[in-house]
Order: sequence, then C-alpha cells, then structure tokens
Amino acid sequence: MRYKSTIIVIFTIALWAIFKYPSWKKEKIESNRLIDWSKVTDDPNEHLDFELVMPGDATDSPDAHLKVDAYAKRLLEERFNVTLNYSMVDVATYERKAALVKSSGFIHDVLIEETSMLKSSVKHGFIVPVPFEVICKYAPTYAKIVQKWGNYGWQGSVVDGVNYGIPLVIPDARYPKVGIWRKDWLNAVGFNGIPDSMNEYEEVFELFKTSKPDAKSFLLAFGNELNEEQKQQVLNDAKPVWAMTGDVINWRAGMFTEIFGAFNIQPFNWVLRDSQIAWGGTQEDSRKAVELLHKWYKAGYIHPDFVTDEWTAEVLSKLYSGVTGYLSHWSLYSELHPKGERVRVMGRLQKLRDRELLLKLGKTKFETDSLIDAKSERYVNLWNAATAPRGPNGHRGHRLYGAIGGFSGGYYAFGNTVIEKPQKVLRWLRMMETIMNDENLIINISMGKENLHWEWQDSELGPEPVGKQPYGTMSYNRNAEGLGWSLWHQEYGYLVQVPINEYIVKRYFPPGKIEFRKKYTPSAWGDQCLFGDTESNAPNHIASLIKRMNLYQQTKLTEFIVGDSHISEWDKYVSDYNKLGGDVILNGMKKYYKETLATAERVKSIISIFEPKPL
Repeated sequence: MRYKSTIIVIFTIALWAIFKYPSWKKEKIESNRLIDWSKVTDDPNEHLDFELVMPGDATDSPDAHLKVDAYAKRLLEERFNVTLNYSMVDVATYERKAALVKSSGFIHDVLIEETSMLKSSVKHGFIVPVPFEVICKYAPTYAKIVQKWGNYGWQGSVVDGVNYGIPLVIPDARYPKVGIWRKDWLNAVGFNGIPDSMNEYEEVFELFKTSKPDAKSFLLAFGNELNEEQKQQVLNDAKPVWAMTGDVINWRAGMFTEIFGAFNIQPFNWVLRDSQIAWGGTQEDSRKAVELLHKWYKAGYIHPDFVTDEWTAEVLSKLYSGVTGYLSHWSLYSELHPKGERVRVMGRLQKLRDRELLLKLGKTKFETDSLIDAKSERYVNLWNAATAPRGPNGHRGHRLYGAIGGFSGGYYAFGNTVIEKPQKVLRWLRMMETIMNDENLIINISMGKENLHWEWQDSELGPEPVGKQPYGTMSYNRNAEGLGWSLWHQEYGYLVQVPINEYIVKRYFPPGKIEFRKKYTPSAWGDQCLFGDTESNAPNHIASLIKRMNLYQQTKLTEFIVGDSHISEWDKYVSDYNKLGGDVILNGMKKYYKETLATAERVKSIISIFEPKPL
C-alpha cells in the first residue's frame, strides 16, 4: 500500500510540474536555456553553492555514503570557494525514472548523463548549452585530452549543432583487458612460456582437450607422494575439460574479441575500409574469425555452455573449478597480482580440490595437511596473463570500450538551474582545469592524504590504502571520504572526474603495472570503434535499431560457431542483415560520421585559438 501511495504522489508531482513549468512547452525551451556567455564572468571571491548527485547503491551500508565533511569534498570547497551539496541517489532508480524525477523539479547543477539520457534532457529543457568555446577557454588542458584520446566524443553531446555536455574521460579504457591462462595447466601439458600466435593457441587448446591438464597439474605437485596405482586413478577419474567458454550475450567483451582482433576486425565495431565507414560484423575478416571459431568448437575446445554462460559467474567459475584453462578479455594488472582478490580465491578453491582428492586417494588427514602445507607455493598464483594472439597477418587486438563519453564515462551536463548563475559552469570548468594541473591536489582528492589514507608499500605494489584492506578493494571509509581507488587502478578524480596527467600517473604507478601494461595491454592492441561505442554514442533515431541488429548478429554469429548455420551461408547472412536494417543504419552512420569529423575539426580550431602564442 505504501508503494502504491508513493507512485501516486510522484505522478501527481510530475503532472503539477508539467503545468507549472513552461519549459515542458517546446516554444519556451529555447529562450529559457540560452545564456549570453560573452557577459558571464566568474569572480573567485564569490561563494557558489552547487547542488549535485552522488550515485549510489540502495543496498550499500550507510558507512559507504559520502559524508558532509568528507576529506576530498572539504578540500575542494576550501580551494575553490564553493559548497558542494550532494544528494545520494540510487543509480538504477535514477536511470529508470530520470525524466519523471527531473520533471518534478529534481534537477541538479551538475549532472552525469550518457548520450541518450542527455539528448532526452535537451528535448525537455532540463539542461543548458555549453559552447565549445567556453570549454576550450576555461579547461584547455581537458579539451586537448579529449581531442587526443577520442575526439569522436564531442559529437555525442551535440543536438542540432549545439553542444550540451563535456565528454568524460576514462583513461584506463584506452588499454585492452587481458586474458588469463591456467599456468599450471600450461606446465602440465609441457608448453613452455605463454601462447603468442593463433597457431600456438590452437596447439595448446588441443593439448588441453586431450592431455588431461587438470589431473596432470595435480600429479606434478603430488605425484612423488603417490604410487603407480594412485597416479593411474587420478588420470582415470579426470573429468572432461575444455580450453575456454565465453559470454556471447555480452558482445562488448565476451564475444571472443581477441580472436576477431587477430584478424584485424571487431564484429561490433564501426571500422574504416578503403577510407570508408563499414560495419565490422559483415566484413570478410569476421567470416574468417567465425570459421576458425567453428573449427575450434567442433574440435571441443570451446565449452558448449558458452551460449548461456554469464561472464563473471559461470565463465569465471569454470576457470576456478578446473573445467577450462583459458579466459579471454578478463582483467588488468590488479586482478592478476598475487595479492589480488580473485587470484587468492582461485588458490583457496584449488587447495580445497587438492585436499579432497588426496583424501579420496587414501591419504590420512594428517598426511593431506602436511602435503598441502609443503606445496603452499602452488596456491600463490595459478594464473598467468595472456597476450592477444598474433593472427595470420601479424595483427593483435582486443575490443576497447571507448575512453571518451558514451558507454565508458558519459558526459557532464549542467541543469537549467544554472541559468540564474551561469558562472557556476565557469567555476566547474576552472575546477577541472586546476585539478588536472595540480599534482598535490589531484592526489589528495583521489587517493587522500599520505599516511592517513594511503601509504607507500614495496616498489611492486606502490601506493596502497592504509589499514588491512585486501589488495585492490575500496573500503566504505574511502567512499565516505570522497576518495577513489588507489591510483594504480583508477586514473581519474572521483568527486570531480578529470583524468590524471600521465606524468603524475607514472610517479605513483607500481613499476610492475607499467611493465605489465607494456607487455600485455599496450594501447596499440586496442580495437576501438570509430565512435567509441556502437550503441551508446549512436544518434537517438537509429540507436534502437542498432540494438536490435546487434542482437540479431549475436544470434547469427553464434549459429555459425556452433554449426546451426553453415559458413557457406555467410553471404546470405550479410544480405539479410543489410535488408533487415543494416543498410538503414549504415546510411545513418555515414552521415553521423561526417558530422563527428566536422565537430572534431571545429573543436580543434577552437583549441588553437586559446593555444599560447609563441613569443
């Protein structure tokens, strides 16, 4: 009954807002949100109050909520003469009811919105335009980063030639995620090193399928303590294994991205072919990758559950439990470090499996415990990072999410509440620019104060949170103080989201992570869509069609891989794809690509205006 009453109240408020606020009427929107920026100035001595949203999880402990006097918040307020009033809003609820909530007057000064939400806010007059000239003048360093790392992002916040947002930057999204090998399996089948080429991947997959690597890994560790009959029993009782599984529902990461990358393609990316925009999923290179994946599936390398397995559940559990020996596109340095949470979980689970098998073989509890203790090094780290496989023509690649705007970061937008005080926009931009260029400030508002919130560990770990937190976790206390993760994980500010300059990152990065990035996840191996992301950065009028066609393509590629459709039907699939919507999408995206390039060129020319002139 309470829930029903709440819905009635919200609906009543929304109706009241519709009739009370003329901004819902189209003819009023334009006049209400235009600002003469030539007359706007920001006096640093004027105190400004900002109303902001702090996304959160409704299930979080209250200890995780940002404190009124949070350390990072207090620093920003004192430095920039502002008060930051954050409202805690559950992410899922806000996204589902965003338009309704805003129509009731619940609009904040600074918002973070992805492309479709931003364009809906423009339609209803919830947010104000922010000219590129204003962004480039007051945050030139930030503008240059966007232009350098993903100038496609500017177009995502443009409506009818007018800009309404600032693309947010996720620096570590410029680097591909790495795969994982069970290194004990590699040792067990006699493969020295890490598979590097497609041929070596196939060689190891065949060995995994035929050589009982899980059983042989156990025998390598404990074989000297077993008689011949016990050894044979381990081999006889070995369960079937596969090389890998996947998550075809998650096309951004789970659709064998490194295999397609070896053929210099990603099937869910817009790519350039002969200087023309083209859809990756209908190219000949995608056909070659699918043909190889079918061969591997037929050979038994790919677990049949790959069509239903979910990425962080079944896919990972199969690696944990010795069903598969390779996992694609999994994670970064922080996940593969010996002190990483999942690495340690893997060790604990393997220890339990080994204990169970030793007892089954007739070892006493005392003997089992002694053997497990003697082999403690076995459980420190059973994984090894994978390199993206080198394809027939030397290509390597993993799909990237896009570092600018869209799916990865979204956009800063400014609510129509700033019309009365547009200097708030200038102050926020000045905050972004200052933070980016002040090493001490950005470290303090992202990591906190040295020896209070973080401390230097050994040279391999670099900065770590103070206390006994597990490696790589973010405590409630850090959330409450407005601090992000340790710098080695998150390379941008938290309360004010700006990228940390690379020279600052290198001062604080663990040396191990720098080497890891060079060896396993160089940005050159990242396959990025021409628009950063296929769906989230697409024009609204064709975004829903793109989503439907992506689902259709996922289904068809899966059918080819498992053999429900023969590869000889590829041309028919391409023809059907184009007829069902592919041609419409391609024509729309060709036009959008021209607009994207034109907008990027426009911003480039504006940036040059504010470049320091040589003496």
